[in-house]
Amino acid sequence: MNIDWHSSSLTRSTIVDKNYKNTQNVRRFMMDECGSDFRFDREF
Repeated sequence: MNIDWHSSSLTRSTIVDKNYKNTQNVRRFMMDECGSDFRFDREF
C-alpha cells in the first residue's frame, strides 16, 4: 500500500506503514483529530 503522505486524504483507518512521512498533511490531520494543542513529542 503506497500512501502519499503529502496529499492523500487521511482517516483514522489509514495504516501507518514503513514509508510513513511526518508531513504538513499529517500534522493537519492530527490537529483536526486531537485538537490544536497536539504536538509531535512522542515516538510512535
